[in-house]
Amino acid sequence: MPSYQPGSDTRNRLMVAAAEVFAEQGFRHARVSDICERAQANIAAVNYHFGDKENLYLAVVQKLDEESKADAPYMQIDPDASAEQKLHTFVRQFLGVLLRTGPSTWLGKLMAREMMEPTAALDYMIEHVIPPVEGVVRGIVGELLSLPPDSPIVQLCVSSILSQCMIYFDTKEIALRMRPELINPDRSYDPATIAFLAGHITQFSLHGMHAMATVPGPESGT
Repeated sequence: MPSYQPGSDTRNRLMVAAAEVFAEQGFRHARVSDICERAQANIAAVNYHFGDKENLYLAVVQKLDEESKADAPYMQIDPDASAEQKLHTFVRQFLGVLLRTGPSTWLGKLMAREMMEPTAALDYMIEHVIPPVEGVVRGIVGELLSLPPDSPIVQLCVSSILSQCMIYFDTKEIALRMRPELINPDRSYDPATIAFLAGHITQFSLHGMHAMATVPGPESGT
């Protein structure tokens, strides 16, 4: 949450500390006392500014979402590029953001935790966080397959592409043990590795979609 720095007012310090603690421990295991200790604030400040722990959590998710959208190069794709170029650009930039370290990863960690232990924040994520990203990829895939963006086939392909990207985020701890050469000592992915992964995901996806386009299926009515 880069816009909040040490020395900011109490509310902002609480949100920074809460974002870090929630990302580390998840909503259910995070303790308000730990958040307040990191924020150098008293517990009464949480009640005053947010009402309770759940409202603090929701405020953190919303703020992280706003900041991620303000710093999301994968949402700005050159409209004049070919569909293949658009896909590669999206995947490379999405991976670049997804596989960074530090505060920029907090929202991704919260989303991963929500999938296992959902809270009210999951509804916000489904409504506000995921659709803009999916919308970009649906447009690209629709162009590649000459299908409308809301086509079921397009949606399946979008899910496949995003899943290929997310697995390198979700399985980082496995990669640290099985493929340590992929990850730097600071637990970030090397830029060359990200470029290699982006090329692989793009080519794998393009070949799969091109093959699908030559085989009659549900979209053609056969």
